[in-house]
Amino acid sequence: MRPCWRYCKAALPAAAASVVAANHHRRLLCDSSDARPPSAWQGLADYAKDQRGEADAGRGPQRPAEIDERYKRYFRWAQGRGHTGAEYIVLTGQWRCEPFGPWVALEPNIVPYSVDPGIEHWNLWYHPGTTPGSTNLDVEAALRHLRLFMPSVSEDEVVIWQNLPEFRSIPEVAHMHVFLRPGSGSRSASELQQLRTAWQLRSPWAEAERLGGRGQEVGF
Repeated sequence: MRPCWRYCKAALPAAAASVVAANHHRRLLCDSSDARPPSAWQGLADYAKDQRGEADAGRGPQRPAEIDERYKRYFRWAQGRGHTGAEYIVLTGQWRCEPFGPWVALEPNIVPYSVDPGIEHWNLWYHPGTTPGSTNLDVEAALRHLRLFMPSVSEDEVVIWQNLPEFRSIPEVAHMHVFLRPGSGSRSASELQQLRTAWQLRSPWAEAERLGGRGQEVGF
C-alpha cells in the first residue's frame, strides 16, 4: 500500500485573497452545524486522496463548536493587538528553509479538526515572501520541508493536504494541513514534543490563553 501522504493532491489555485479579519466568514470544511465523529486516520487518508469527492459527500474532518469559538476568540485577540491572523503567522513562525528553497514553518494548528486520540493537527506554512498565498503546493516537496523540523518522521506517520480554495481560512499564507501520528516512544514523537514545547514558550497566543485560564487548550 502506498504511503498516504502521496495520495493528496495540491488544490486548485486560490481566488483573490480576502481580508484576514473576515476570514472566519468563509465557507469552512469544519462547519460544526453538521456534527460528525472525530476523524480516524483512515478517514483523513481518504479525504487527502479525494478532497472534492469526500467534501461533496459530506465527509471530512470537522471542528467542534468549542473550537469554532476559540477561532473567533483568536481573531478578536489579533484585532485587539492591531494585526491580522496572517501577520501573526508571518511574524511569529519559526521559519526554516532548504538551500535556495522556500521559507516554511511547522506550527500547531490552534483550532484543530476533531481527530482520534494519538493524532495531532499541525500546519506547514509557506512564507509569503517566498511563496505567494495562491500557490498550488507540492506534496512531495512538503514532506521534505516537514523533515526540516522532524528529520525522523516516516511516511506512514503523516497525512498531508492543501485545502480546497473555498476552505482556506487564511489564503494570504499558503499552507498544508499536516496530521501526525508518530509511534509511541519513537524519535519522531520526541521531535514533535520538542516542537510543541518550543511553540508554547514563544507563542504570544499560547501565553495569552494561559494567562486567560485556558492553558490546557494550548498544552500547558
